[in-house]
Amino acid sequence: MPAFTIVLGDYNFSAVFCQGYEKDTARYYIKTMQEKETTISKQNSRHVNDYDHFSYDERKFVATEILYDRVESVSKYMGNDFDKHWKEISDHVPIKIELNINSRR
Repeated sequence: MPAFTIVLGDYNFSAVFCQGYEKDTARYYIKTMQEKETTISKQNSRHVNDYDHFSYDERKFVATEILYDRVESVSKYMGNDFDKHWKEISDHVPIKIELNINSRR
């Protein structure tokens, strides 16, 4: 049975940079997604970088609808207090991925 793997992480470079490094070989076509800013600036109290992404082999998920977004944790859980989020939770907000494996693309 084929393995369906999604890698999530803090890549420390932007989605634009990631897209420049898609790998196209006989076995893999890796796509990196998520362009919204997810890193919080300690100095400016705002989102500043889009360093958090997920990658997957696009050929394995060809019939799957994939939706992605960032979780608005600063406004939802911290009352828009970026500094509090940075100190108590993280300098990153979570990202989320939704897979519709029954999609008819």
